[in-house]
Amino acid sequence: MENPPASPLSRGRVEEVLDRLRSYLAADGGNVELVNVNEEDGIVFVRFQGACVG
Repeated sequence: MENPPASPLSRGRVEEVLDRLRSYLAADGGNVELVNVNEEDGIVFVRFQGACVG
């Protein structure tokens, strides 16, 4: 069975994924900020915020 082709990396798609995670981080007093998306190299830079506890 072949793997499906990789989805193109874009800032919008990364934000969508981070939005799914934010409520879990917020439950422990944290958050995540999208700093940069290097679409060419497939590298995403994020900054974690707050003080997650647990």
